[in-house]
Order: sequence, then structure tokens, then C-alpha cells
Amino acid sequence: MYRLIHCADLHLDSSLRGILPPREAAVRRQELTAAFLSLVDSAVSLEADAVLIAGDLFDTERVSAAAASAVSAALRDHPEILFFYLQGNHDQGSFTGSLEEIPDNLVLFDHSFRRFRLAPGLVLTGAELPPPPGREEAFWDSLVLDPSDYNIVALHGQLVKGRTASGPLHIPAGALSGRGIDYLALGHIHSHRAGRLDARGIWCYPGCLEARGFDETGRHGFVVLDIDPDLRKAERRFAESGGRRALEVSSDLTGLTDSASMERAIRESLDREGARPEDLVHVVLEGDLPYDCEMSPDLLRARLSSLYYLVRLTDRTRFAVDYSRSAGDPSLRGEFIRLVRADDSLTEEEKAAVIRCGILALEGEEV
Repeated sequence: MYRLIHCADLHLDSSLRGILPPREAAVRRQELTAAFLSLVDSAVSLEADAVLIAGDLFDTERVSAAAASAVSAALRDHPEILFFYLQGNHDQGSFTGSLEEIPDNLVLFDHSFRRFRLAPGLVLTGAELPPPPGREEAFWDSLVLDPSDYNIVALHGQLVKGRTASGPLHIPAGALSGRGIDYLALGHIHSHRAGRLDARGIWCYPGCLEARGFDETGRHGFVVLDIDPDLRKAERRFAESGGRRALEVSSDLTGLTDSASMERAIRESLDREGARPEDLVHVVLEGDLPYDCEMSPDLLRARLSSLYYLVRLTDRTRFAVDYSRSAGDPSLRGEFIRLVRADDSLTEEEKAAVIRCGILALEGEEV
């Protein structure tokens, strides 16, 4: 049995500008490097024979000395594990260019298909994209595999339908179908996905190892392959990382009238999704609220920020007006509501918003 770990898109040394606030971004950069070191620890504890990094180990061409040193040391400390590193579109030359010497157990690829026999009956083949200009068809035709082997093929790009690619990082599924691929190990998509390539093989994106920001919600981790070359079979499982997660949670606040009840509803929604104090949570507020409710998104955000590492709040609630409540109201408030209701130039949603703003102004509240 041969055990291989498939990971991709770690994006170490990412600036995280525009993704996280500066203080949290600095912390997250260190945590992402620590996540790779934890991956290596997992490879040791799982007694993995090899780790395949299918692109974008780093995020930029310029890698900090600290990150490069940490990764290099982790590789050198475990000579019993082979590390296959196929560069992606973000990290061309970034890591290898920063090293005085390539670790003996680090295997690299280039822009033509390279073939490595991992064990009798087990072969790993990979190439970096894009293929040479004008030679795309010849590039894919150069992938020649022995159908008697269990064949792993590693690429970094977007798997697309058809036999031709319309972009430099497109991988045409039709050009790979029928070539004897058992496991197409991919990188570039940041969520875990898998599917059927052809009657024989499957494709798989492990997704990024950990979420960098709110746009990378869902489960993250790496794939473990236990391969029996004699039977040409493999068992595949997804191992979820234990670091911070990014969650997007919808919370329906329909009918609630004050921030306290809204906070309870939001926390119940987060609890149902298993949100933890160390997570990044994006809460989307939804539902119809009474126009005269007491609702403060800033207060809700402040309350939630004391419970979770980082909070983003998106307010998609709408205000609704029960006109029967003001039908006989002789006050300025009632007259204002009736006046707005009679304005046919406004939609019902606009009427409710105008009425809310007007009532807040009449009561001396901040609009």
C-alpha cells in the first residue's frame, strides 16, 4: 500500500490586503505557514510516503525569508517523505529561487510532462501550465501513460469541457479522457471538489488548506490516497484541517422588534452551523422587520465581535408596514404614513424605507 497526500493552494505569504484588516492579516499569514507545518506533521503521523503540492504553495514571486526557511526546514527534517511540488500561477520560481540548495526529497516539475515511478505499478506524471504558445495540442498529446499502471497526473488549472483550452490555465477534460488516468490531482480551485473524468479515472481538487478570508467558506483540508498498485485501486478520503474556518450564515429576523432578540436569533443560527470562537463569520441578516423596530447593525456587529475572531455583517432585511395600525391615527406620525402610502411613485419596499426614516426623524433618533 502506498499513501500519498494531495494538497494545493496554500498561498503562503499572501499579503491578504483587502481580505482582512491589517492586524488580523499579519496573524493569519503566520497561521497559514503553521498550517503547512501541521500538514507535514500529519504526513508523518499518517506514515505517508509522499506529499503532492499541486500548485500555489506560495502566493507571490517574492517569498519572505521566514516562510521559505520554515518550509525548507520542514522538508529537510523528514527525508523519509517525498515532496512533489508543481508550481501554480502564483508561485512561479518564488520558493526555489529563494533556496541556496534544493532539498533532496523535493521533486520539481517543468512545462513538459515529467514521469516518476513511485512504486512498482504506480506512476506520477505532471507538468506546469501554461503549455508553450502554439503547442497546446502537442502538449496534451505528449501525455502518454501505460494503462497497466495506476496513473496519477498532476496539473494546476481550471478543468473545462471539450478537447481544447480557451485560456492559458484551462485543462480540457476531453484531451485527458481515455489516456489511462486513474487520479487527476488538480490545484487552482479553492474548494474541495471531485468528479468522474472518464470510465476509468476521477479528477479531484483538494481545495485550499485553510480559509484566508470570507470568500473561502466551507470545509478545507487535504486528500489522503491509499493506493494498491497491484489491484490498481485507491481509497480516497478528505482530511479536514483544524484551523480557523470561514463561515457564511444566514439569519432570518422576520418579525423581531429589538436588537436583543435579533442577537439571540443570530447566535442560534451560528450555533446550528457549529461556529467556533476562533472562526471568521459572515452573517447575512434576512427577513421582513416592522418599520418601527429597534435595530442597530453596528451594535449587533460589536456584540458578535466579542464572541468570534472576525465578524462581517451584511444587512439584507426589509422593512414592512402594517397600514392598519395607522389607519385611524390622527397624529403627525399617522398622517405621514398615510401620505407616503398614497405616493404611487414609490415601490412598497421604498415606502417602508421612507416611513422608517421619517419616524426615526420624528422621534429624534439617528437615521
